Amino acid sequence: MTDELFFFEKFMIETKNKKQETVGIQVDELNNLISNGNQSNANMMHNPETIHKYVADASLRQYTLQHLLPSHLAQAHLKGDIHIHDLEYFAPRGLNCCQHDIRAFIKHGLRVDGSGDHTSVAGAPSHMETLMNHTGEVMLASQQNMSGGQAMSLWNVFVAPFATGRSYEEVKQCVQMLIYNLNMAYAARGSQVPFTSMQLEFGVPKFLDDVTAYGPNGLKVGTYGDFEDEARMITRAFTEILLQGDAEGKPHLFPNTIYTLRPETYKGDYVEDLRLVHELSAKYGSSYFVNMFPDYRGNMANYMGCRTSLNDNWTGDWETDCLRTGNLAYCTMNLPRMGYIAQKDEDLIFEELDAKMSLIQEILMIRRNHTLKCLNEYKIFPFLSQDYEGEQYYQIDNATLSFGFNGLNEMLLSLFGAGIEDPDSNRFGIKVIKYINDHAHNLQSETGLRWSTIQTPAESTAYRFASLDHEMYPDQVISNGVPGAYYYTNSSHVPVDTNKSIISKIRTEEPYHKYTLGGHIFHAFMGESYSDPDSLMSLTEKIAKNSDIGFWAYSSALSFCLKCKTLMKGLNNKCPNCGETDEVEWYDRITGYVQQVGHAQSSNGGWNAGKKQELKDRRRFQQK
Repeated sequence: MTDELFFFEKFMIETKNKKQETVGIQVDELNNLISNGNQSNANMMHNPETIHKYVADASLRQYTLQHLLPSHLAQAHLKGDIHIHDLEYFAPRGLNCCQHDIRAFIKHGLRVDGSGDHTSVAGAPSHMETLMNHTGEVMLASQQNMSGGQAMSLWNVFVAPFATGRSYEEVKQCVQMLIYNLNMAYAARGSQVPFTSMQLEFGVPKFLDDVTAYGPNGLKVGTYGDFEDEARMITRAFTEILLQGDAEGKPHLFPNTIYTLRPETYKGDYVEDLRLVHELSAKYGSSYFVNMFPDYRGNMANYMGCRTSLNDNWTGDWETDCLRTGNLAYCTMNLPRMGYIAQKDEDLIFEELDAKMSLIQEILMIRRNHTLKCLNEYKIFPFLSQDYEGEQYYQIDNATLSFGFNGLNEMLLSLFGAGIEDPDSNRFGIKVIKYINDHAHNLQSETGLRWSTIQTPAESTAYRFASLDHEMYPDQVISNGVPGAYYYTNSSHVPVDTNKSIISKIRTEEPYHKYTLGGHIFHAFMGESYSDPDSLMSLTEKIAKNSDIGFWAYSSALSFCLKCKTLMKGLNNKCPNCGETDEVEWYDRITGYVQQVGHAQSSNGGWNAGKKQELKDRRRFQQK
């Protein structure tokens, strides 16, 4: 049984979902938790705070399944037909990711508790150093109200007026303070640093040229087009600090740093800036790229960490669609199970999709209505509900409700005997995801709400679904991995052990990105030899100009010796510098962000068994 099937889920299955008057954790489960921890979140270590978090999580998951959801919805999750993400946050938090607008705090200062009644109140910042502090505090404060990632886009442009008259070294020092604060604010729930993302522009986008700019003390200082040099300077400083790593040479894991590629990026004088970013990709594999070239793009697309995304295709206004809102929630469908049920009948697949999307719609509406009560009636989101120029800061009516999916490759194998890399199978796969996306668009018209489709990150869901299906469909199941560490291929990706070229992988996956604007990612798992920034830079330009890939990263496996502080490419069991074996730490991208895997010689660590097996199976693209 998987980590995600915690004791309360097994208990509920055994009791056929009877209502219980109390929620809690059994003594033997608590003893195991204290002794061994839990591997369902790679961003957490084993310490007293995480123990408290998991005990609370278990109780809140029970509460949600027993008291907030009708039994047919709870059973659909428990059986693995669907997966309800963040069950532990369904009741007290509700909201997932957020895209912040730093201009709100530039103009009006900061109340981290939302009111200023319980904390000190800061006025509009006068200096760049103060604004760096406010940037981090905004993300940390909002994280207390939400379950998912905290992001800022256009940040370097909006901050640019504060860099006027400052030397490059001064700007770099300010940015360094922010990056270290984000990685050392060990105060988010369960003793984590806040899950943050920063999307940067290489220059000032054309659509912002004439937009009013706000600077020190919240005063108007012209338009953002006046601050091209400062915006570029901030992005360069950000990249250089990340490239340096921390004091021991390890990568800074946060913020997830995202670089926006626009047609003007390749028309201006950005070659040196682009190369610096690709040095970062070659060294740590931590940078992401947003492609604004495809026809499905407008002026804005921003991402919130793993892949959740907003685009200016909701109302057509970039501020309304992309700032002060985010992903409210998503649920995931088990596509391989639909293949087992359909038994090669393609029409049954669409009947199953309709049935499961109906369940998800019901769940997400319950979650949205409960979240509205938390926001407006119970008032437990004080930071998000604070007044901003006569409105609530967080614009919940613009937030996305998303249909997720997992294991398209295995569903196609079940139906056709050939997976997503087969052209005929892939055509049917595209038809399936387009069908989900069309349903989401129809719901937008019917309900007036912002429905979307997302390639689910599936940090634990791919493992959970595959493990459950091995129990329920032992004669039909098609999965990756080994007993005790099964997993499905993530969303609409090709299998991680593909022997196809990176170009073939792009051509297979790119058609799905325009149908998954609620969130998507292309993974290029790069081998040890692929460390030439110029080669990566050339590949980036080809992807941007010649594909419909919307968001991607070059992921590198790394090892770090905790004894002699040596950073190595690849997954090494032994440090070549000092010979250490017990204290070698592995790093790689788990689903959408770089994180510690655990010690090379240990079965413990942040990744669950399925993800660790996937890591072993990943084929790395080598430089030719």
